[in-house]
Amino acid sequence: GARFYAPNGDSFLVRTSRPAAYVIDREVFDKELWKKAEEKGVDVLLNSRTLEIQLKKDGAIIRFKNVVTGAVETCRCNVAVLATGASFYLHKALGLEAPSRKHILPAIQYELENVELDRSTVELYLGSKRSIGFFSWVIPTNRNGARIGLATKVHVPAKALDRFFRELIERKEGMKGARVVEKFGGLVLTSGPVGRLYRGRLLLVGDAAGQVKPTTGGGVVFGMLSAKLAGEVAYLISSGTVSDGRPYQRVFEAKFKREFFIMKLMARAYQNVTDEELNKAFKIIKERGAHTKLVEGGDMDFQRGAIQSLFSASGLKLAMIALKGLFRSMFRF
Repeated sequence: GARFYAPNGDSFLVRTSRPAAYVIDREVFDKELWKKAEEKGVDVLLNSRTLEIQLKKDGAIIRFKNVVTGAVETCRCNVAVLATGASFYLHKALGLEAPSRKHILPAIQYELENVELDRSTVELYLGSKRSIGFFSWVIPTNRNGARIGLATKVHVPAKALDRFFRELIERKEGMKGARVVEKFGGLVLTSGPVGRLYRGRLLLVGDAAGQVKPTTGGGVVFGMLSAKLAGEVAYLISSGTVSDGRPYQRVFEAKFKREFFIMKLMARAYQNVTDEELNKAFKIIKERGAHTKLVEGGDMDFQRGAIQSLFSASGLKLAMIALKGLFRSMFRF
């Protein structure tokens, strides 16, 4: 389940009858994917950085450097996939659209030990006190572990998270003895997909294509779905069935465009409402029992149904608050 907190401390709980998400060790997860790829015959080059991609009618020429030895090599391929995460240095050189900088937020997360929390419930804290333009989170991991973190537009993330950590220690009995064992920094994307997902025989996938949920910045599920689709189109290109990445664009939009459109509207509305309006929104949602409809309407990845159910159950007052946020988003740059 998930408990959502308003800026004034009010909250509501959304709980499902089955697991809605899993907490994973990302390093172990990535290594397992690497292992499976090698088992399928994929050659993985470590310690290598792509310097340049030259697009050709029949594929691409890629120049890369071994950062340990300094050796520069070149390879030719008939299909290339740009899956560089939240790193966009190749986009400009290739004339590709990158996710908008104003929707890329610095983020930080602490791994904690010696905590006692309800392992079945994550906590999401909304409002500008802790995070501007996003939210803060508490995620139980194992018997005595948790992850806390936030992304923010304006605050220095590390200072904001330190304040949040102190607040949790003061407010939650199970956090009194918490200790930080590891710190992570990164970027959270809330842009949604870029307009063009291919150029010739080059396909964009994952964060490099903005294929992350604008509401939460989560990209594993949509990244993997998009990777599967890109792989299928890459095979069609390699076999001569199609000449470029156009089918990838077409099928991705047919499957996911409406989903991302609704999530982006929700994200822009949330990012531009005031704390007072958020408090009012929570009050409306609880009075109408609308939070119970979130479970019925969808899931945490395909959120369109849940968002529509929330507004349908909450009525005009919640819609007016969201519209205020959307209106402000049109005039903020």
